Amino acid sequence: MTTHDGPLLRVQALTKEFGRAGFPWSRRRSVVHALSEVSLSVEAGKTLAIVGESGSGKTTLGRCVMRLYEATSGHVWFEGQDVMALDRRALRVMRRDLQMVFQDPSSSLNPRMTVEQIVREPLDIHDIGHSRADRRARVLELLANTGLPASALTRRPHEFSGGQRQRIGIARALASRPKLIVADEPVSALDVSIQAQIVNLFSDLQKAQGLALLFISHDLKVVRYLAQEVAVMYLGQIVEVGPTEALFAAPAHPYTRALLSAVPRVDPTSRRLRVILDGDPPSPLAPPSGCRFHPRCSIFAELKDPRCTTEMPRLESHASGHPHPQPSWKVACHHPGASPELAG
Repeated sequence: MTTHDGPLLRVQALTKEFGRAGFPWSRRRSVVHALSEVSLSVEAGKTLAIVGESGSGKTTLGRCVMRLYEATSGHVWFEGQDVMALDRRALRVMRRDLQMVFQDPSSSLNPRMTVEQIVREPLDIHDIGHSRADRRARVLELLANTGLPASALTRRPHEFSGGQRQRIGIARALASRPKLIVADEPVSALDVSIQAQIVNLFSDLQKAQGLALLFISHDLKVVRYLAQEVAVMYLGQIVEVGPTEALFAAPAHPYTRALLSAVPRVDPTSRRLRVILDGDPPSPLAPPSGCRFHPRCSIFAELKDPRCTTEMPRLESHASGHPHPQPSWKVACHHPGASPELAG
């Protein structure tokens, strides 16, 4: 068994750019800045949630971690191994411990395979189980855990609803008992009762097996329940990362405050105000200079600090004003915590 000091997964300065051809008569080639200098870490048995608007780079981050996309620059270490340096065979071995649940189950499941073949595939690839009967028993256990009947074994993906197909994908990801799962919107296609079942399954696996999750989601209620830490992405960058309860209670970045203010609250005495952002996110083809959020930021609109338009803020520790500051709480903002009345 491989042992190492430090986090299970560590990402440093990960950058991904996609080339885009221009007009046929032009020699210029556009660049989509999907990820820019993203750094994060996931501890064994813990969940780090990645949240942000559509187009913020969450899915691209997950795919770069899995090396389904080759990063433009930066590093990814899993259990101390440099994922970027692994050859095809070594990468295949590593993926027994590093699995992914894809956002679109329809495109991630082979339509010609039965559910049994799909869920059993990781067991076959990594030679897990003493016999075919052992593997079938494992498949049946996974189907039961993800809310699927045993009768699903012989059926194919097109015979199921979108939510059921997602459960098949989750069962497949869990088959090899991985140490970390990159989960890209794993419960967004499920109804509420099954969402709770899957979230509780992930939670139970963390306790029983030390499963770690890089959990990509837009559902902040699920994130608050499941994750120990949250990283907020905007236009390809992490703008805030910190312990879940502390960040939800007093978000320091204006974009984080806007996201959290949209979560419905049942407490009529809550003082949190709804923050409405002006306009749409800028194009990743031409991200703004300085802080990428400044064109939509109410603090910049009020203070007109020139640093916001010329100097990209670094992701730095946020003291947060608490008696016991948490070093894992970091914010990329020239005025972290400004307008505290919005964070009540």
